Amino acid sequence: MRLKNTANGLVLMLTFMLPSFCLTGFAGPLQQKMKRCDSGEVRSIKVENELIHTAGTGDAEPGIQVQPRANASASIKVTALGPILGSMDSRVVKTDLRCSDNGIVLKATITRSEHFNGAVLQNQHWRPRIVLTIKPKQQDVTLETIWSMRLTNGKVIDHAQTPPYAERPYPIVVTKGLR
Repeated sequence: MRLKNTANGLVLMLTFMLPSFCLTGFAGPLQQKMKRCDSGEVRSIKVENELIHTAGTGDAEPGIQVQPRANASASIKVTALGPILGSMDSRVVKTDLRCSDNGIVLKATITRSEHFNGAVLQNQHWRPRIVLTIKPKQQDVTLETIWSMRLTNGKVIDHAQTPPYAERPYPIVVTKGLR
């Protein structure tokens, strides 16, 4: 991880190592500009992939996990958990940060093969995890995560299924207050 000062602001460059079987669609180092909002500042962002070893078990719902802070002035570590995906989905998740009236909005875009026909290779389930470090500037900050999906042909889709999980509507919006 390294910070690079550019004409457009500070850019955090992350490089992460994945086993060779996880490199489908891997595009190299992640570059993400840090975001400063009235309510808080995103100091770091990292996209990870979590392998799901037993399909159909555990919590498959997208969510937001918040680690407790050491003290009131400390940064908050937040993990946005995405939907369960499969081998037909790119492991590169595009992220975009923007400010809202009461916090920060993280938009995560998943890309699925336009040739997907409903079958999935066994033991290929995974979910995206986006880990953020946020420095609040006010007492109540809200993180809104919007998970959208598009096909490799660019078409945005409004519902999708990863067997054996149920079909779900997109976009998926998850909101959580950070204290």
